Formats: sequence, C-alpha cells, structure tokens
Amino acid sequence: MSVAALIVSIFQTRIAREQQQASVWPYIQVTSIHLDNNFELLLKNNGVGPALIKKVEFRYHGKSEFSHTKLLNHMVNTETIQDSVRKAGRFWNAVVPGDVIKAGDQIEIYKTANSSYLADFLGQVTSDSTFQFQITYSDVYGNCWLLDRGKVTRLGDCPE
Repeated sequence: MSVAALIVSIFQTRIAREQQQASVWPYIQVTSIHLDNNFELLLKNNGVGPALIKKVEFRYHGKSEFSHTKLLNHMVNTETIQDSVRKAGRFWNAVVPGDVIKAGDQIEIYKTANSSYLADFLGQVTSDSTFQFQITYSDVYGNCWLLDRGKVTRLGDCPE
C-alpha cells in the first residue's frame, strides 16, 4: 500500500511541475505588416509567460549579423534607396540578449512610414528565402526555444 502511495505521489509531483512550467510558457512569433507606404516587423510574445531573450541572429544573403539594426542600416544605406530613406519616417528597435518580453507584449523591430519604395524593399527582404531571423529565448525556469523562420523548436540546452 505504501509503495503505491509513493508512486502516486511521484506522478502527482511530476504533473504539478509540468503544469507549473506550462503556466509560464512564452511563445515568440514574428509578424510583418505591409500596407501601402508603411511596413512593420513585430516580435510578439503570444505565450502566457515572459520570454527572456538569449540570442538574436539575422542573416541575409549569407551575411550574418548579431545586431539587426546593423544589418538593416547596411541594407537601407545603399545608394539606390538613400533618398527614399531620408524622406521616410523609420524606426529601428534593438532586440538583444537579456531583453524580456512580457506575455502579450510586442516589440516593433522596425517600422517605416510614408515611403512605398522603402516599405516594398523591406517587404521583399523579409520575404526573401535568404533572410533568416533567429531568436533563442527561455522561460523563467530556464527551458529554451529557438524561433527560426516562423517555426518554434524546443532546445535541450540554452546558450550561455
């Protein structure tokens, strides 16, 4: 009888731990909005717990940048679109390791306004198969996930 009670207690403890961890599960998604002269790239936490950013990496045409602001500035500072950039409103927001995104919150990674050329350009870049945006993030218990090309994968270990 006491062995059965011990086994039941172990299972109940395991279930309680899994429920506790599920109650703080973050779920990061990237969304782009391209309407007329405007473009936005948003990072959203659609989960129920905070997301702790561990690693951020952008790649475009094989060029890897750990700072998306560096990569995006490089792309929009090409001579062909400088005039369009100067005339347009634009906003860049850095996402770096150590940042925390609360459940239900979003970060505007970048946003342009009043420039159909720049909005079209950024829309083409983000839909290009060589554009890759990877984010590794964790929950408060240290469980880690990788967001890569819209797909979230649970990782065994978090990067340091």
